Amino acid sequence: MSRPSQNLDQKLIELGKEKIVISGVSNLSVRQICLAAGINLGMFYYYFKTKENYIKELFKSLNHDLTAGWLIEAAKLSTSEQKLKKMLMLHAKMMREQRGMIETIIKDINIFDKMYVEIGKELHDARMKIYSDLINECKNDGYLDKNIETEEFIAIFTGSVHTYARICEAYEYDNERYYLSIEKMVDFLMQKFRVH
Repeated sequence: MSRPSQNLDQKLIELGKEKIVISGVSNLSVRQICLAAGINLGMFYYYFKTKENYIKELFKSLNHDLTAGWLIEAAKLSTSEQKLKKMLMLHAKMMREQRGMIETIIKDINIFDKMYVEIGKELHDARMKIYSDLINECKNDGYLDKNIETEEFIAIFTGSVHTYARICEAYEYDNERYYLSIEKMVDFLMQKFRVH
């Protein structure tokens, strides 16, 4: 018996991502996704076994899409400092440009459900690994103080970008002012924690 095409699982993932960014997780219908993909339910369960496994794969794929794009953008730059700044700016960009999508996805999930806790932890750990690697590179290259723990830098940088981005949103900054303000704040932080 031959195995089904390896591209069908990716097609199902792509269709699911389109659906959850529009209508959230609770309105995700496996039947509708299978109908859109032109396959039967049996094929869906062949690939994913359960709807929960499918949802986990959707979130992993969404996170991969985002972080892969960030890494590609950062890789174009020459210094670790430029790469870290770029990552922080992309974080702010995500908060501004994809806020509606993120809110749609999380509005209807039970954040105390074990499955979503595990998904959240896995996605958080993957993102923090990227920041940790970049911060350690900056420390080794002399851009950041080696005496400050990497985890402290992650909290300071990501927390500051997150908080300041929300403030800029609350004041309804236009795009130019929003990104300029975030960039100044990131530059300030990098200067503050630079090795002197």
